Amino acid sequence: MGIIIIMIINRKLSKDFEVNKIRLVYGRRKTGKSFYVENFVKYDKYLFVYRDKSIKDIKTNDNWSYDELKRYLSDNQSKVIVIDEFHRLDSEFSDFLHSKRFNNIILITSSIHIANKLISEKSPILGLVYPIEFSLIKPCEILPLVKGANLLEYSVFLREPALIELFDNKEGFDDFLVKFYNFSKYWSSALFGEIFEDEDRKLTELYEAIVRAISLGKCSFGEITTYLYNNNLIKKDNPGFISAYLDILVKIGVIKKVELYGKTRRYIYKLMSVPIDFFFYIDSKYGSNIGKNELLEAWKNKESFYIEDFVGELLSNYYGCTQIKYSLPDKEIDVVLRKFQKLKVIGSVKWTSIDKVDLVAVKKNLDVDHVSEKFLLVKNKKNKIKTIDGINVYEPSDLIKFCGKPMEM
Repeated sequence: MGIIIIMIINRKLSKDFEVNKIRLVYGRRKTGKSFYVENFVKYDKYLFVYRDKSIKDIKTNDNWSYDELKRYLSDNQSKVIVIDEFHRLDSEFSDFLHSKRFNNIILITSSIHIANKLISEKSPILGLVYPIEFSLIKPCEILPLVKGANLLEYSVFLREPALIELFDNKEGFDDFLVKFYNFSKYWSSALFGEIFEDEDRKLTELYEAIVRAISLGKCSFGEITTYLYNNNLIKKDNPGFISAYLDILVKIGVIKKVELYGKTRRYIYKLMSVPIDFFFYIDSKYGSNIGKNELLEAWKNKESFYIEDFVGELLSNYYGCTQIKYSLPDKEIDVVLRKFQKLKVIGSVKWTSIDKVDLVAVKKNLDVDHVSEKFLLVKNKKNKIKTIDGINVYEPSDLIKFCGKPMEM
């Protein structure tokens, strides 16, 4: 299964590219933006802007000056022109676009910060721009394409388009993990650095340490701060400035904030990408060049958390809810979805066969009043039971049904 299949079947964006506005294609690096536009969108000219601001026609290999670019855009407003990594151009480029009122241009950027500025209320070209976001592959885009055993294990990895070429359903999941690890030693670090370059920021030791802390399960502000202090990266009496670093990592799409249930303006932090999280977890906990046994042990430590997040996002899209974290001293629930400040869906993930699950404990843990949908996800139902005392029981293949038309709650 190659990336082309994903782009053709799942990136159903053709109508977005037909709008009569400047199309702003944006998203983190390595999410398929340029690949999709170059191969599946009709255009007359495709220009790429390098880090030194030089401009090149990727079909003819001709070099362009900035003045030549502006002149060509002005003289060819009936042609569709792609400008890839346009944010590297002079800052006055957006004013130029506004003055000419273009509607034939496709802009591509890997800078989420720049994209958000262009679609903010203060942007000079706000009304002229139609944003098209390329994020990680959505759960419902990848889930129907992965068949057989280890459906969810593969799916949490294959949300990263770059990893799809590693997938071979004739091999076992353990073999996939080995291939991933060998690939990730170069890919993860390079991608992480490139994300910062795209945002015109310096990847410092502190940023990387924050990411490592989160990968190790230090997800709250206090836990992250303690980790940094213990590693001599911050002073004990001045943890407050870490907030700015966390906000930047959120803004550039590296981490996400998840609200804590029952806590006003309290959050935990998670990495957006499971493969990046897993790589930094392995590297931080075991060091470099680990063996297969350590790799499998690392996966066992993390797999249930990854599957909980994947299922939570899948169901939040289906039910139109927000995924939050429910963690109280006497109760912790794996998947919790909220809408209009009310809990709507809660679920427990037990990554084993149903005959090994303590069903009494699950029922007690999910005993929350006024919640309409409760579920238990197991690796294998065996007896194909559908419900237990009002709790829906799912195994991985059952989740495909949530990739249909979204449900209103």
